[in-house]
Amino acid sequence: MESSIKPTNDPYIEIAEKAVHQLALTVVPGKYLVDTLPWLKYIPEWVPGAVFQTVSRISRVLANEMAF
Repeated sequence: MESSIKPTNDPYIEIAEKAVHQLALTVVPGKYLVDTLPWLKYIPEWVPGAVFQTVSRISRVLANEMAF
């Protein structure tokens, strides 16, 4: 059985590295105000201070890329 991983610049490894970076941004307890006030998860991404929405969206995209 032959490996499909490239020795350099493998797209799967790059996606995994980006996903781990995003995970590191999200697992810090209390980093985002939404951790304290859960109702904030319903505010739109464009609202000032809703950086957690952007991080969440990027994480979701990376998770989907890794799954497929």
